[in-house]
Amino acid sequence: MLKKLLKYDLSAIFKLWWIMAVSSLGLSVIGGLCLKTLTSMEANEISPIIVIMAALGIVATVIGLSAFLVVTMILIYVRFYKNFFTDEGYLTFTLPVKRSQLLNSKLISTFVATIATYVVLIFDVILLLAIGIPDFFDSDVWKMLGHFFGVTVKEMGIYFFIYAIEILLLALLTSLSSMLLVYICITLASVIVKKARVITAIGIYYGATTVVTFSAELVYLFGIMFLGNTITNLSASATMGAIALILLVLTVFIAAIASALYLLEYYLLDKKLNLA
Repeated sequence: MLKKLLKYDLSAIFKLWWIMAVSSLGLSVIGGLCLKTLTSMEANEISPIIVIMAALGIVATVIGLSAFLVVTMILIYVRFYKNFFTDEGYLTFTLPVKRSQLLNSKLISTFVATIATYVVLIFDVILLLAIGIPDFFDSDVWKMLGHFFGVTVKEMGIYFFIYAIEILLLALLTSLSSMLLVYICITLASVIVKKARVITAIGIYYGATTVVTFSAELVYLFGIMFLGNTITNLSASATMGAIALILLVLTVFIAAIASALYLLEYYLLDKKLNLA
């Protein structure tokens, strides 16, 4: 049943998402042409009007690509709200499926849509630069990056791949925690009030993020001080091992937070939701 739910959720999201994705590609082409106009002509050959129009085109492209990500996130969370907490929710929760499957479907579809959006945005940026900058793929920047990557891997050895895996896990778990936090804020608002749910959810979210941000800054501050005092006198190999251990502990900590948020959201959906 999860496959059917997931298919339904992805279909609902991507029927609008692909239009925005194609539009972002078109914006990248326009931005690339504007950038090419500014980089391929001599300063004394460019009319001020053309410069202004090209610059505005680049600004519009940046704003449009940023809006693509923002609108995708809004689309995902509006989908979550409408599917669970509007009149559509009465039908959703009468389906012969577990509420954990409903939640899992939303999480997976959010992950897929978010990753797809970032992939398209990366391609958009590459396309813009490839069109706008002559010999973009033949520039020395790529050679420098390749040399830097090779030297880094050689010096760090196996720790390079350990760090890469841990950082990737941290990114995924942090994204999962962020998604669940938004879900919880929407659910709490729907449990607490019957009207102005969106405004209430936004208020809860900003309050929660303020607390989380403040706590994270304190942990970061004292963590940096602790690390500075701990690894100063260690050898290079021991320092890399200590950093790998710290990243592992942080990964486990974020995983615990994500698990707690998941259990809280499931509890709210299963025990506290009142559809009467």
